[in-house]
Amino acid sequence: MLGVDIKGTIAERKKKEKEERQKERREKQSSNFKSVDNFQFRSSDSDSSDPCDCLPSTSSTHENVLIDFGPPKSKRGRKEIMSPRLSAALDKCKVSDRDCVHLLTAVLETLEIDSSEYIINRTSIKISREKFRQQISERVRLKFNNLNLKSLVLHWDSKILPDITGKSKVDRLPVVVTALNMEQLLGVPEIKSGTGREISSALYHTLQEWSLEDTIQAFVFDTTASNTGILNGACHLLEQKLDRNILYLACRHHVYEIVLHGVFTTVNLVTSTGPDIIIFKKFKNEWRNIDQNSFSTWSTDENVKNILKGISDEILIFAKNKIKDNFPRDDYKELLELIIIF
Repeated sequence: MLGVDIKGTIAERKKKEKEERQKERREKQSSNFKSVDNFQFRSSDSDSSDPCDCLPSTSSTHENVLIDFGPPKSKRGRKEIMSPRLSAALDKCKVSDRDCVHLLTAVLETLEIDSSEYIINRTSIKISREKFRQQISERVRLKFNNLNLKSLVLHWDSKILPDITGKSKVDRLPVVVTALNMEQLLGVPEIKSGTGREISSALYHTLQEWSLEDTIQAFVFDTTASNTGILNGACHLLEQKLDRNILYLACRHHVYEIVLHGVFTTVNLVTSTGPDIIIFKKFKNEWRNIDQNSFSTWSTDENVKNILKGISDEILIFAKNKIKDNFPRDDYKELLELIIIF
């Protein structure tokens, strides 16, 4: 019990000391107000010969004396400076919200416009840009839905890209649908890994957002195991989610890689084990040191001449006719140009 009494005594003493300090503070403030009033009273009763005339006279009460400290606060701008066009341009140039504040302020000052009249702060700019992005997204989706398409082809291809911070890499999945004379990007969702299950889930979720589950009739994809696997491939799993048979359109570009792999193996060239081919990288690095006006054609090599004997004219006619077509990829056109030169 003794310990409890000591604690209570200490608490009471602290409480009493606190009350006394508050009382002293109030008395001090009251005396300050009285001294100000007395000074005003003496100033008003004194004649012009009083030395106090040199002091500025005041007729304000002590309330005004307390309030009138420092310069008046600046008013916040009320004019909106952000617009859909400006927001889209800032997004295209990858300007951050903070950099946007400095940029807009500098532009207004250059044009001799008072920037304080406009709403220029990071939070307001961020909110405006998000609002305009949402409006653009809704307009794009509405325009696409008005087409009322019945059959679409679904395209996807996962890519490892820098994340929003630029410090690490993330796996992104661009999702595109096409029809006759039409192409629409549905989204670029982030996936945890490049497995068939993750890819199929991201694709199906994107189709649900656009209400396109019943309009997809074909898949376009590259021929990797994550897409073409019999049990866990993205094509098979997405086909199960859609609950119907889908036409598979495997990318010819990747199929031809298998053919080229066989060619390189047959002529005893080093085959690639990754996205970069060593012999091509060396050729690129040494390109500026090569005399581009000095090259050999097929007729200068006896072995090649024997192989192409009798069919060289046919190959040349084929290449010259095909090069007049429109090409979805420039590398196909470049191949024909090299054939004609060779």
